[in-house]
Amino acid sequence: MWSEYTYKYIKKILFTMFCLIVYRIGVAIPIPGINVKLIHHFFYTHQHTNGILNFLDIFSGGALNRMSIFSLGIVPYINSSIVINLIQGAHIFPYLDKLSLDGAQGRRRINQIIKFFTLALGVIQSLILILALNNIPAMTGIAVVKHATLAWSVLTTITLVTG
Repeated sequence: MWSEYTYKYIKKILFTMFCLIVYRIGVAIPIPGINVKLIHHFFYTHQHTNGILNFLDIFSGGALNRMSIFSLGIVPYINSSIVINLIQGAHIFPYLDKLSLDGAQGRRRINQIIKFFTLALGVIQSLILILALNNIPAMTGIAVVKHATLAWSVLTTITLVTG
């Protein structure tokens, strides 16, 4: 009754729906050791409305104000892609220039470099987020992190990067 062409698009639609469901579940799971109610209150106080935090929250799909495991969102990938493309366009590294001329295999290698750079940026951005979470009490007098230890920082970094 339906053609193979139709099944192909149904598979794509189902895969997209599956990805959206997984993302929505991931947004609902908070980072361990965080008082989510205090974070939510911190985001919606008058001094932080329309600030940089709300701007970053847009890129994470609302996951940042919930401090979910998907709080970083796609920001590390976007940043790394932009940086690598700017470096490539500025001809800073001859190796990237050579890869850009190698056709499909060069593009695959550049994409691999972008993925590794995304991982590095994810670690850096998660450490910055951890430092910000640890400094919220200094700004507001509210302890957001229940037990800020080195083990918690490592666990949170791993959680945010894998998310």
